[in-house]
Amino acid sequence: MWRHHLFQNVAYDTLTVRNNINQEALPMRRLGAFLLGTGVGSGGVHWNGQIWRFLPSDFLTKSHNQQRYGKKSVSDYDLSVQDWSVTYEELEPHYDQFDKLCGTSAELAI
Repeated sequence: MWRHHLFQNVAYDTLTVRNNINQEALPMRRLGAFLLGTGVGSGGVHWNGQIWRFLPSDFLTKSHNQQRYGKKSVSDYDLSVQDWSVTYEELEPHYDQFDKLCGTSAELAI
């Protein structure tokens, strides 16, 4: 199966396991359900370990687009394009708390 190419190849690189500190660490030759990823992103690539944040401009749908493309790009009567009633700055502490809870990184591509 092609998806197995996403997993660490234990013939080239493996990890060792032991049940307690007194045991000799032995190589894990079969990964079973514990499937480590390989390459950039590691297991997150296969297991879809992505946690997205909205950008500050996402909360300003109407005003951001009007500023970028002109006032006529979004009319005052277009009710499907509006600024959110909450700002990024108001939600950021909650994003931060969640990132700490889950052990993720919070990088914004602004």
